[in-house]
This record gives sequence, structure tokens and C-alpha cells, in this order.
Amino acid sequence: ALLVYNDACFSDQDWASIARIGDSAKAGGNKIGRFGLGFNAVFHYTDVPSIMSGEKLYFMDPQGLYVE
Repeated sequence: ALLVYNDACFSDQDWASIARIGDSAKAGGNKIGRFGLGFNAVFHYTDVPSIMSGEKLYFMDPQGLYVE
């Protein structure tokens, strides 16, 4: 298993952005992930990445194979 931790919580906009796989809402030329590709790299390591932030838990299964 791979676990990555930081102590920041997702904002509502962060949750909306992460749900749009491959489509970035970030503006400006100096932000990390401005091309909308960075997080998609996790699919090389797992079929169902999950994010826990605050009181929310989000499982990403874009193919609909593992989570109903």
C-alpha cells in the first residue's frame, strides 16, 4: 500500500476539481498541476485511488469496476 499524508484539508473547489479527472480548473502559469495531469499519475500505481480529507472519503473508480 502507498499512503501519502499532509495536514491540509480539501476545499469545496478542491473536491470539485479532483472529480474532473484530466480537466484542470487552475488558472495561471505558476501553479503546480496546472495541466491537469499530475494526479492522474496515481492510476499507474492503483486502480482505485482514495482521498480522505476532513470528514470526507472519496474513492475514484472511473471505470466503474470496483466501487458501486
